[in-house]
Amino acid sequence: IGLHDCVVEFRHADWRAVGGLVVGSLFGTPLGVLALAALPQPTVRLALGVVVVVAVIATWRPRPADPKPQPAGRRTRLSLLAGFASGVCNGVAAMAGPPAILYFMHFEPRHTVMRSSLMVFFPIASAIALPMVFASGLLGWPSVALAAGGLPLMMVGGWIGAIGFRRFGGSTYRPAAAAALLVTACVAIAKGVLEMAG
Repeated sequence: IGLHDCVVEFRHADWRAVGGLVVGSLFGTPLGVLALAALPQPTVRLALGVVVVVAVIATWRPRPADPKPQPAGRRTRLSLLAGFASGVCNGVAAMAGPPAILYFMHFEPRHTVMRSSLMVFFPIASAIALPMVFASGLLGWPSVALAAGGLPLMMVGGWIGAIGFRRFGGSTYRPAAAAALLVTACVAIAKGVLEMAG
């Protein structure tokens, strides 16, 4: 699914930003995989949920009516930093989204470019992380079978999301992205707390 989205959206993506995210994730992903192997799962889930909540709060500040353009060098540095953080999150929990979304919400006012850039970045981030997770021994064939079983539901969800974006566009993109991140964060926090308590 990710590869299909990447092919469809690559013409509309901000490739300079995507490139910075990819380079940063190359360095962050191994650290995330190491953390996943070393830390207790409840601790990882709880920490990740808190990070996502903080990211949503940080992005929810109103955008200035006339935002000042950022120097290209600063944007490049921040894209590398966001990519590094995305790589860590991707290695820990297969969730490269929060730092990358935070970056684009801050710098990219065009919702179509933001969406296309993220849809290009995510499958690349997955391609970076997958061999590392396999090599670490953290991913076995039962997990692959479980993911394959969920594939049809993911396809339906992607189809519904694409229709919603075409129909409602920018007016709902920011709230929908924030809501999805908050739900993910709440589930991660709740699961982490329950596992630590149990």
